[in-house]
Amino acid sequence: MSDPVASTERSMQMTGRQAHLPVLDGARGIAALAVFGYHLAPYFGGLPWLQGSFLAVDLFFILSGFVIARSYEARLAEGRLGFGRFVWTRVVRLYPLYLVACLIGLAYFVIKLVAGLADAPTPVELMGAMPGTVLMLPSPTTSTWGFTPFPFAPSAWSLSFEFWYNIVYALIVIRCGLTALGVLAAVSLAVLVQQALAFGSIDMGWNIATMIGGSARFWFSFTLGVILFRLHDADWRLPPVAILLGVPAFAFVAIPSDAVGLGLVWVVAVFPAALLIGAAMEVGPRVAVVCDHLGRLSYGIYILHAPMVLFGTGVFKVLLGDAWADYQAVIGGVIFVAVIGFAAVATYRFDEPLRQWLRRRGTGGVQAGATPAR
Repeated sequence: MSDPVASTERSMQMTGRQAHLPVLDGARGIAALAVFGYHLAPYFGGLPWLQGSFLAVDLFFILSGFVIARSYEARLAEGRLGFGRFVWTRVVRLYPLYLVACLIGLAYFVIKLVAGLADAPTPVELMGAMPGTVLMLPSPTTSTWGFTPFPFAPSAWSLSFEFWYNIVYALIVIRCGLTALGVLAAVSLAVLVQQALAFGSIDMGWNIATMIGGSARFWFSFTLGVILFRLHDADWRLPPVAILLGVPAFAFVAIPSDAVGLGLVWVVAVFPAALLIGAAMEVGPRVAVVCDHLGRLSYGIYILHAPMVLFGTGVFKVLLGDAWADYQAVIGGVIFVAVIGFAAVATYRFDEPLRQWLRRRGTGGVQAGATPAR
């Protein structure tokens, strides 16, 4: 049970010396773009070389475990950060853009309802989805009209795991030593393998039928991220040219969706190795700026793109009628630019200022050395 405390000194040395790890921020941004491209692929003929992009979620989970442990573990273990404060930091981090995404998705379905479309939800169905939406929990009955259990923000299935399982981490997992974490990772991996073989893909968690597999995806990669944080040497640094070692990790985007074995190689071996390389990378100021913006935009792109794709497609179908299918590539390009632009405005002009204000309101001022995880 002593591992969290043993990592305190290392964590405190990192906090303030380097608020964020630039290469990991950049990796998160590229992963978000990969997921966006995966969902936009039908507009461009399918883009089969992006069919493995769903594995970006596993990369998100392992990065999350590493960054959450790096940012909060020492303070949680020592009592310098209370449980309530930790939950507040996660609410502040995840909810603003999540609610923006939900409003866009809600507007899409309300317009369908008002227009009297045959596949529109009823007012009762819309209201029935509200409790789950507010709590960032799945609404099982919405799949019949909303495509997923998170009808207003389909990408929120992974955020639900992040938010609620982060609470479990702060309550229980934080007290686990490396042996217990290793057992948790091993059990999660066993469940992940069994579920992936049963469903024929690692792409699990986004619907009710694969929630167990999705939970296993989270717990394996997140726990591995925590383990790697506790074991890695914060003083180990690599020169900028070492970034070439991590580039092949992004080949996951081309892995066939049903190639379970190859996907597991990335989840179990390639992503952890890439994380350690990225955490040790030193980059120049220009590259650091690019990575910083990629990291800052990653969450907005990830959570906003699905409802915006739905809304944008609906607008073009109204404007072009049956002819909309003849302009899918153009529509896809317009939606891509719109999502990137809106994500930038929402992040820089709304989310970041609001989070700063909420943190001050929630704590009476930001504590020295408190480095919020992204």
